[in-house]
Amino acid sequence: GFMTTSLIQFLVKGGNLFDAGYKYDGALAVVRTAANCDYLYNMIRLKGGAYGCGCGFASDCGDVFFYSYRDPKLAETNDVYMKTPDFVSALNPDEKELTKYIIGTFSGIDTPKSISGKIGYSLSSYIPGRTYEDIQTEREQILDVTVEKMQSTAKMIKDVLDQGYTCCVGNAQK
Repeated sequence: GFMTTSLIQFLVKGGNLFDAGYKYDGALAVVRTAANCDYLYNMIRLKGGAYGCGCGFASDCGDVFFYSYRDPKLAETNDVYMKTPDFVSALNPDEKELTKYIIGTFSGIDTPKSISGKIGYSLSSYIPGRTYEDIQTEREQILDVTVEKMQSTAKMIKDVLDQGYTCCVGNAQK
């Protein structure tokens, strides 16, 4: 943790899929969409009063992260992070909602890009050695996601969160 005099708090929790013995799967991208839209936003932003929050799963290095910013309720936010596997295992979207999650996932992956956006995307793929085939495999996994596949990621997420990596920036009272 880092103590500051600021009244603004930040909380990040995460770990690594590969260190926990898992491989990345495109189903995690769809889970990210569901968790960000229907769980973390409601619990941390709306109920908890934080300015923002979310989670992410890096396909190239296996890093997993949950974050909040301008967060007045750090302990409660940490509890929400730790209960994410429960949310994921209980996910049971109907076909329309699952399609919404898949489309929402692609809206963050295949967006129109400016020239500088294309250069940045190419560089961020080149440096870790991510090939076109890797990107296409992830797209196919996203398109083929099922409710059961999404639910199966709950144990992965729990095992990663149980690694215990947490960073907090805030004042002494919090």
